[in-house]
Amino acid sequence: MKTLASTTRKMGMRKSLLHEISYSRLKLIQASLLLFCISILLNLSAMEGFWRWDDPAFLTHITGYAIWQDFFNPAAWQDISPSNFTPWLTLSYKIDLVLFGLQPHLFYLHQIIAIGASAVVLNALLALWLPPVYAISSSLLFIIGTPALLVAQQLMTRHYVEGLFFCLTSFFFFIVHLRHKSRTWQLISSGFYLLATLSKEVFFPLFLILLFFPEKNIRVRSRSIIPHVLIALVYIFWRARMLGSLSGGYSDNSDFFSQIDLIEVLLSFSNFPNLLFSESWIFVTVAYLYLLSIFIYRSPSSLFFLIIILFSIFAPLAPLVKFPGISIADRYLLLPWLVFSASCGVFVYSDLSKLKTYQSSLLRGPAVIAILAIAGSSALSSIQTRRVVGATAEQFDIVGRYIWGQDASTGYLPSKLISSSLWYVTDLGILRQRVNPDQPAPLVIVDPAFLAPEYVNPRITLVEYNEICRCMKPSKIHINTLLEEWRQRERVDAPLTLSHTYQNNIFAWSFGPYEDGTYHIISDTLGITEVPKTGSQRVRLDLNSNFILRYTSPAGWTTHSTIETIVESAEEKVWRRPSL
Repeated sequence: MKTLASTTRKMGMRKSLLHEISYSRLKLIQASLLLFCISILLNLSAMEGFWRWDDPAFLTHITGYAIWQDFFNPAAWQDISPSNFTPWLTLSYKIDLVLFGLQPHLFYLHQIIAIGASAVVLNALLALWLPPVYAISSSLLFIIGTPALLVAQQLMTRHYVEGLFFCLTSFFFFIVHLRHKSRTWQLISSGFYLLATLSKEVFFPLFLILLFFPEKNIRVRSRSIIPHVLIALVYIFWRARMLGSLSGGYSDNSDFFSQIDLIEVLLSFSNFPNLLFSESWIFVTVAYLYLLSIFIYRSPSSLFFLIIILFSIFAPLAPLVKFPGISIADRYLLLPWLVFSASCGVFVYSDLSKLKTYQSSLLRGPAVIAILAIAGSSALSSIQTRRVVGATAEQFDIVGRYIWGQDASTGYLPSKLISSSLWYVTDLGILRQRVNPDQPAPLVIVDPAFLAPEYVNPRITLVEYNEICRCMKPSKIHINTLLEEWRQRERVDAPLTLSHTYQNNIFAWSFGPYEDGTYHIISDTLGITEVPKTGSQRVRLDLNSNFILRYTSPAGWTTHSTIETIVESAEEKVWRRPSL
């Protein structure tokens, strides 16, 4: 009888455990559906977009190269980016192109699904330690944040989105491996880590977090991350071979560390709360520090782990402070924002669960207020920022549809926004030419000095983007008027000097003789770029392509150099007026 009773109790316990597991899975599925639906609803407007920013560059690249070349052929990869090694991004574009053709709304749908999938995996990862309400709340906070809403509008940032998904999935299976001692989960985790690094370099140092995860002991974790470490070592040499540089980035190897000014980096990082929460950043910072201080006080052993996390996510951002700069809460802050969102749920749960009943009741109110303040401020800031970025995106949409659908009977006058990103127009024209070779795209007038010999036909109708109607309208400026105004501003005999070299994708320059005023490099493919008097930058330039140097004085007059040609050479090319 005792044996029967014991067996009955065990069967009852087993049924109870199975019921609990089934119930947990049901709740996880429900949470996943909720997060997917919210992600799609918040970002539906993105599906109205056309090709934006760097999209045409990636589309022309993947239609000109076999996709395997981006993984193994340095020359092919450096044609699209000599600064970063992100081949998964071009593969992702290629997959969409094969599946959907040139239908941008389906590319954006893929983007939105990837954001929702990242939130789902974040929820599943947090649910390994937190009750559902805390895990879901952190995932929702991530979705409504400015970085998540902005990357939904920018296809070119997909490597951050999908890299984040791969990284979170790697973390999830790593923890499953530690708990169940399964080599299969370990290998799956390392495979997703590889995909994360091939998506974007910012995910490379995150294997350090796995080593210090508060799960099992350090000896077990050290053995478990061996595949990840091997992948990291292979990736370092793989990336160096593909970029021809160990450091990569936007500066020369010799300038890499000189580009990192610690004070400048810290000042930039200290501005992140303002970028994420706008006017409410002080209140949010105080609320977050309140939760953090209680967490560290209750769990002092977690401080070292927090430092490892901060180092892993912020160290890759340091070189970006100098160039291109971090001035908006977009893709660069996506990973920090996810860590912030996840930590809010962890802090609140940890702070309240370790308190006695009467203490919990006293601190629950402030904790709830802090979380509501963070969520509310995040939502308001993200709406404001997305509205500003949306206006920029809309101009790309309208100009892009014009370039895609208009013929060569008109001349396009780029706005300041498009002039600084003229490769968008150039690459979109190339893509259009490949799709419709018999229909030339509209002519683009970058600068009268550069293009005057080509645009002397008085019958050309000039068209430009109108910010009032948010549409393309005929310009009030006639081509002859444009040329005459340029001649009045131009001082053809004013002194001007330039020297430049281009080697191993490093363009270095020195201009003069003026200390004040502004210098611009003008190209019929890259547009108009304001540059300092001297400098260097890692950039891919087409050999034998042309550019002109323009100097604009504080008084408003201008002077231009003659047309210069890009050649691969370490020998400095010098031009000066008057010639010596």
